[in-house]
Amino acid sequence: MKKIAIAVAALTAGGLIYVIWRPESLLMFSWFDRLGIGSAIGSIRQFSDERFPLMRGWILNSLPHALWLFSGLLCLHTIWGRHEDSPLTFWCSVLVSIAVLSEIAQLGHLLPGTFDIGDLVGMVAACTLAYVVLNQPKRKERSVYK
Repeated sequence: MKKIAIAVAALTAGGLIYVIWRPESLLMFSWFDRLGIGSAIGSIRQFSDERFPLMRGWILNSLPHALWLFSGLLCLHTIWGRHEDSPLTFWCSVLVSIAVLSEIAQLGHLLPGTFDIGDLVGMVAACTLAYVVLNQPKRKERSVYK
């Protein structure tokens, strides 16, 4: 359950970075308008811009992608991590491959977007952090009956 809470927190943080600080030209902002929440999102963006005007660079552009990957790896481990002969390794490999290949495809103009080496660095950090979180030794339960 703790892994899911960490995964949801990471995914939420990445989503908030997009909603609050990314350009309004992104497709999701037209969805917000259609849902009738565009003005509320605009107010949140204005409030945040006034208080955090320096939210730029790697945090704005690459961190959300790294958080998405980290969250996905934790979720996959939650689903299949307890079973022997599980497809965990396969699905984690698929997720990491999609993340890395989508960035490389931007370099070759096969996908829209801008290639950024910072995104690749973030992906390596996300995979490393997921490995560390998932391989922490479990605390032994202390029994009052010992």
